[in-house]
Amino acid sequence: MQASSPAPAPVCAFGTRLPPDIEVFFAGGTSGRRIQATIDQGGGYARRVDVVVNYPDKPVALILGAYDPTAWNISWTPGTKIAAVMVTGHHSAVIAGIDKSTATINSNDGNHNTCSSGYQPGEWLTGLAKSLFGKGVTSSYQYDEQGTVSIGIPFKRSAVSLISAKDNAIELYIGKNLPKDGQAGLDEAERMSVLRKITAADLDGWDNAVAKRKGQATPQRPGTQQQRTVPDRTYMILKPFVFPAGLYGGHSATFYLAKGVPRPIGDAGHSSLGDFNQFP
Repeated sequence: MQASSPAPAPVCAFGTRLPPDIEVFFAGGTSGRRIQATIDQGGGYARRVDVVVNYPDKPVALILGAYDPTAWNISWTPGTKIAAVMVTGHHSAVIAGIDKSTATINSNDGNHNTCSSGYQPGEWLTGLAKSLFGKGVTSSYQYDEQGTVSIGIPFKRSAVSLISAKDNAIELYIGKNLPKDGQAGLDEAERMSVLRKITAADLDGWDNAVAKRKGQATPQRPGTQQQRTVPDRTYMILKPFVFPAGLYGGHSATFYLAKGVPRPIGDAGHSSLGDFNQFP
């Protein structure tokens, strides 16, 4: 039997022919405007960066880098043609605003993409641009703490109506497809009956199960009229659940997993999880 040929090694490429006269621009940073959404299950707060491009002279390629999970919202001036967009960095990202037919690469340290990743200019960026486009970066930009950056030729925004793809608007991602982070995410899960607040009976059941497993007597509590105190930010997980981002420090919570419910996914941060499935 003839041995099969090994699969070709993956390459970092757009998979489509790009204009030879394309101009390459980079924008990166480490801040941006925080949004209450969970883009990446690494537990970090998500950011939004609004990118405005004004470069009607030639087709444009964008390389956009960020450390935090980021929703990139791209718009452009009349006459500007964005031919390709690559987003890269440490965490996951969302690309909004551009036409869905635009060539894109979404690369980060966690998705094992073969492309280089980063969020500040450096040798990695020079090599990446030459690999993707056969040329270096024309200009590099830093987005500000409010998450805005203008790329290309300076212009007066009040004099121009910016263009973006309505069927790929940022609101479609943040409003519907991205779960909220922190307490807002917990509140949303509670409204959807994925979580409910813990009860004294739940905690008694946990203590009794732990004692039984250890071969100890059932814990004795004061008279039946005195109910135990139920701690704040403590929940029973009733359905498949994804931890919202940002459960660190004072924003952490305590969770108990009901019997028959699969373990939650994502980063629990500093939160704790008790699993009723460990008991017979």
